[in-house]
Amino acid sequence: MPDPEDEETRRARAREQRRLEEAWRRQREEEDAKREELAGRAAEVARVGWQDVHPRQRAELFAAVAERAWHDEEVRVEISERPQVAESFAYGIPLFTTGRLRALYGIVRPCPELVCLSPQLEFQHLVVRDEQEARQLAGVMSPRARITNLCLSSDA
Repeated sequence: MPDPEDEETRRARAREQRRLEEAWRRQREEEDAKREELAGRAAEVARVGWQDVHPRQRAELFAAVAERAWHDEEVRVEISERPQVAESFAYGIPLFTTGRLRALYGIVRPCPELVCLSPQLEFQHLVVRDEQEARQLAGVMSPRARITNLCLSSDA
């Protein structure tokens, strides 16, 4: 005959397991809902973030990135006339090196609010205009993140 205490212990463990699984499922659903909501408004958040940068500041920013890439790493970066944000990089603008071994050099101004949608950013070179942008990005990135602050003026 089975020991009643053992049976009660097994039932208690099974109840606890179901409770933990339910709590985990609810947590995942909440995280998924937050991610979906953020993804739904991501383009607008990014558009507003880039809208704050005057065209002259954008030109200065990309020139500074190109200069830094050459000075620090002796690589040339490809900068198109109309750089495009990339959803997969938190709506930052990816820049690639030129030449035969074309590679991703870095992501310019990824949106701090959208970093949670792009976990691969932790392994990329992130480039920002100024101290404020660097602080905002550092606040949502792991301490390992490589963030380059170009120390550019915020004046238009």
